[in-house]
Amino acid sequence: EKNRGIIQFICVSLQNCVKCKQMKRLVLLVVILWCMSSLRGQNYNMSNGTVTISCPQTVHFYDPGGPNGHYSNSSDYTQTFVSSDPSKCLRVTFTSFRLESATWDYLKIYNGASSSSSLIGSFGGTNSPEVITSTNGVLTFVFHSDGSVNYDGWAATITCVECSATPDYPEDCIPQSTASGS
Repeated sequence: EKNRGIIQFICVSLQNCVKCKQMKRLVLLVVILWCMSSLRGQNYNMSNGTVTISCPQTVHFYDPGGPNGHYSNSSDYTQTFVSSDPSKCLRVTFTSFRLESATWDYLKIYNGASSSSSLIGSFGGTNSPEVITSTNGVLTFVFHSDGSVNYDGWAATITCVECSATPDYPEDCIPQSTASGS
């Protein structure tokens, strides 16, 4: 009842308001746009360190050059993403991916908190990881670029999802143990 009175007051107060329904629609649109902007998530460029994702937040993950630039030459970074909810796993979905050949520039993805965790795969060139889901709520990314030639890099989103007994890896990618130095 109190809110109805406020809305009526606003409608009467505005000289350009033709009908109160139009004002309600405008206010609703502003509220929806504000809510959507808060759900877009944060942007992270590849760097060294650990980021905790507050579930159900979605984050945008980019190469070190960010969404509008190329990554730099002679780069080495290790970044780990951790789910804030221990019962949730992380899913990374690559929307674009372009590095120099994997011989020189690559992105390695590990299922765990460090590069000594199980290696999911090593990716370079246009061999995109596409969609990968962790089995334990933690993913580690290791990026290396050599001293010459760089490309657009990558854009990805990382979200919290229900954990599954079957991990979600690219078809040609079988996790390998790195204990033997492979």
